[in-house]
Amino acid sequence: MKNKDFFTSIRCALRGAWRAVRTERNFVIYLLLALLSTPLNIWLDLTGVQVIILFVCLCGALSAESINTAVEKLCDLISPEYSESIRFIKDVAASGVMWWGVAYFGVEFIMIGMKLFA
Repeated sequence: MKNKDFFTSIRCALRGAWRAVRTERNFVIYLLLALLSTPLNIWLDLTGVQVIILFVCLCGALSAESINTAVEKLCDLISPEYSESIRFIKDVAASGVMWWGVAYFGVEFIMIGMKLFA
């Protein structure tokens, strides 16, 4: 069923994000690491472009984690018993999270290294 208006869509998205925070450990880990690295990034005086790049990578990781969770729940609903095909789907969805995580942490470490060792 389609949402009736934009604000209903936003409400549903916020409910999904809240569920991710409550149920997905990795989602919370990404948020906590972002919060913990923020004071360091402020101290290092990152440029606006650097902050935007980090923000995009963080949002990508959180989006991928959300999509991965949805894929896993849907797979479990479709096929509660073990299936090699379902395992393949879940593994590929999880790899999307991994690559966004590599991007986020890679960019973070590169930014820190550029500021500290330049």
